[in-house]
Amino acid sequence: MVSRDELLEQRIAGLERRIGYLERIVKVSQILNSTLSLEPLLRIIIQSATELTHTEACSIMLLDKRTGELTFSHSVGHGSEGLQNVTVPLENSIAGWIVRKGKPLLIRDAKNDPRWHSKVDKTIDFDTRSILGVPLKVKDQIIGVMELLNKIGEQGFSQDDIQIANTLAAQAAIAIENARLLDELQRAYDELAELDQLKSDFVSVASHELRTPLAVILGYASFLREEVSGEAGEQLSAVLQSALRLRSIIDDMVNLRHVETGEIQLERDVFSLSELISEVTDEFDQLARAKQQVLRLELPD
Repeated sequence: MVSRDELLEQRIAGLERRIGYLERIVKVSQILNSTLSLEPLLRIIIQSATELTHTEACSIMLLDKRTGELTFSHSVGHGSEGLQNVTVPLENSIAGWIVRKGKPLLIRDAKNDPRWHSKVDKTIDFDTRSILGVPLKVKDQIIGVMELLNKIGEQGFSQDDIQIANTLAAQAAIAIENARLLDELQRAYDELAELDQLKSDFVSVASHELRTPLAVILGYASFLREEVSGEAGEQLSAVLQSALRLRSIIDDMVNLRHVETGEIQLERDVFSLSELISEVTDEFDQLARAKQQVLRLELPD
């Protein structure tokens, strides 16, 4: 018969174990809130799971919606290095049952369970005896499974083990979801940067490759309009107006690109004002002729 003192000691020991569990789980939560790096966080979670539940191994499998299979993502224990990218089907597997049902599953004798998938043991030369599996849930969606293998000791898995596994699985699911969202955000930024580069390349081509032939079009169209009249003259006027609009669009695009890239910078320098005025006049002479305007330049000596 157990004495009152022994019962008290057992209760104290149980409370101390639970306090230890909570401290470890709080530590994992702190790491989860302070890092966006998925790999080390999941290693800490599965390592904590094996230590807190006194099991030989732990693994996290993620669901691939395209193939309908579970793929080992992170593992700890004997042969875990050989599990990377090993797949498990949803049908005829314990992990698949957990995904389909969306609830934990405790199996004390795995080999005698018809859902046990022996391929994994053969792959890494491991002997699975008992399994505690819990789903990884993000909101109401199952994204994978965490499995704890081979409880050490004669007592087997307890309710405390199930609670610990559920808590750590929830933290793992949050970490995986955060990593996925960050990855999607990074891909969106990369695509945006690529599109921005394509836009800049196009503007660069427009400014360098289109201006020269456009200047030729403006020059010849202006010359021909002065030589012809009637319907042909009206058609040439329409060509000139379209060319002028195109020139304006190109100028706006180039100016916008300079503003966005920060390429517009003012520098103080000594220059010849007469040479600058001559260059500007030459550049706009064809535009003036296209609009039937006369641009005259008179500079002092």
